[in-house]
Amino acid sequence: MGLPFFAMEQGEVMSTTAEPANLLANKWHLVESGEISVLGFLGLETVAGLEDYPNLLDLIDEDNLARGQALAVAQAAGIGLSLIAPPGVPEDRVAYLRGVFEATMNDPDLIAEPAERSIPVNYASGEWLQEFLASAMEVDDSVREWFASLVD
Repeated sequence: MGLPFFAMEQGEVMSTTAEPANLLANKWHLVESGEISVLGFLGLETVAGLEDYPNLLDLIDEDNLARGQALAVAQAAGIGLSLIAPPGVPEDRVAYLRGVFEATMNDPDLIAEPAERSIPVNYASGEWLQEFLASAMEVDDSVREWFASLVD
């Protein structure tokens, strides 16, 4: 959470963004005390613990360019901390790596600590991620141009 939240707590800035898991685990006491307010979240699905707050995607009309931009940002966040391999890895190795990762993400010892701290662990299978990335690549040219303008 670091410096942006510190600056907000000190009154130096009026707002910041936060990854939902970090907000819920590390700064939720500030929401409960009324020191900060959650305006909404941006995501592809409801975030456990933020059900009472609006998804910003729902506030943008379908035909508004900003919706495509917000959706692209939400999709990028949806990828999360993914493990990737280069093209051409044999399917049996991909299947093995996915199996090991799935077993790890479902290991009771691994998920015990985050559960104790109320930190959600959002596991997505490699198959789901591969389909998700394929659909996320199908963006309108205006959204591509907008992203390109960010680095000019």
